[in-house]
Amino acid sequence: MGSSQPLDTTLLRETYKAQPLEPHEKYGGGEVYRFGAAIVELYIGHDDVPPLARLRLPDELLVLRHVSEVKPNGDGGVLIECARRGQKSHASVSVSRRGELAHIYTPPPDDMKLSERQARIAGRDVTQTSIDTEGTPEGIRVEIQGTVNAAPRLVDAKNQRSPLMFFLLEANPSEPDKPVTHEIWAINRPKQELKALKLVKGNVIKVICYRHTYDVELESHDKVKFIRHNLVKVLAVEGRSAKRLRSVE
Repeated sequence: MGSSQPLDTTLLRETYKAQPLEPHEKYGGGEVYRFGAAIVELYIGHDDVPPLARLRLPDELLVLRHVSEVKPNGDGGVLIECARRGQKSHASVSVSRRGELAHIYTPPPDDMKLSERQARIAGRDVTQTSIDTEGTPEGIRVEIQGTVNAAPRLVDAKNQRSPLMFFLLEANPSEPDKPVTHEIWAINRPKQELKALKLVKGNVIKVICYRHTYDVELESHDKVKFIRHNLVKVLAVEGRSAKRLRSVE
């Protein structure tokens, strides 16, 4: 059995206009797509070599190996998932139609101590709490209720298209005076819904997010592990139900 599978770009080619790439000696044939200032080059790969993606920006080049899936992301851009064969996605990049990039890298998780309490919302399983979720499997959907630490703000204050982010403080039953702080990011539709809610410091909200861990390299070259939550939906704000929030969808 080979170590990888060639990349299937059928859906992407049916949605967007592709230009052929000159075949690569190692990675085989390829296609190129343009989204705003971003140029996405995809090499199909073959049984012995995993697919490759190169994202070219005016001042940057991002190379992704082990590309497992590429598809339209729903806003006129593309979503690229990376995973070694037989494993879950360890990295994903969303490119908007304007060329904005959101990149999430998720190293292998630590040993788990996962809560047994589960709930189903809109037909999907989510954890009932995140306090005792240690080394969470990458991309798991978690439900968190907490207090907004400060009004959501742009990650890049000079770019209105950058993600919104805020910190959510979740009560810790074992240490009431030490709440757990969660970093929440919102892009695309969740970002617009979040803006409409006009949250301020002290609001108590309940949200569904995707949880990811990633490494950040410091100037000293030491790596620090961070946990980030990508917002999916705000279920309630200070007691208001999801039904009463539909007006912001």
